[in-house]
Amino acid sequence: MKSRPGFDAGAATNRIAAALALFLSLSCAAAAPASRLPEGLAVTRVAESLVVNGIPTSLWRFSSDEDPDALAQRLRRQWRADNDEQLFEQRMADGLAISQKVGEYWYTAKLKRTSFNRVEGTLAATTVFREGKPAKTPLPFELPPGMRVAQHTRSFDHGLTGDLWLLEGGQSVQSSAARIEAGIKRLGGVRDPQVRYPGSPQQAYAAMFTSGDSQWSVTVERRPEGTFAVLNRIQRKD
Repeated sequence: MKSRPGFDAGAATNRIAAALALFLSLSCAAAAPASRLPEGLAVTRVAESLVVNGIPTSLWRFSSDEDPDALAQRLRRQWRADNDEQLFEQRMADGLAISQKVGEYWYTAKLKRTSFNRVEGTLAATTVFREGKPAKTPLPFELPPGMRVAQHTRSFDHGLTGDLWLLEGGQSVQSSAARIEAGIKRLGGVRDPQVRYPGSPQQAYAAMFTSGDSQWSVTVERRPEGTFAVLNRIQRKD
């Protein structure tokens, strides 16, 4: 496949990473039309087409100068008026999460009080009640011995498809990284010699590969509880 100009994989990686971070901050998964939010909020779409562990997902972020408790009450009234499904609430150290099932979707709004009594939050909706949910996208090569896929996220953004795999439970950093690198190279990946972890190879590994219309970034790290790896593949689709 030919390489194409304008393939800004770095920018796409940043957008996908931001979406993933927001997803992981929710007790339930994420996605939702902004019409479920009360009027008067500043709303930004974070990810409209995201698939997390096979579940279609979208993310929205909102903010307001309204008192957080007053905004939460407006949200409760609106959701109760929309349908008669039960509301679920969870108080957390940094805020409040309100959830509700609507049809095949599970919505979660998380509100957090910030400085000057401002409120910021995320709105999320996942298709967890749909039959025949899609499967995870498997790695296109064999996992290193002892590793498993702990999380997979797929994102679609301006003609790019991003897949992010979180792996855990491997052997040493060096052996796990060697197996991952060999797998990517079998797919035609060429390593960028300028991207390397500056510290001990026994503690961490970092690399970037380019293969046709795909770009891979890989990090492997040793922690007290085991070896972990993050693989991010960005592909341009026709």
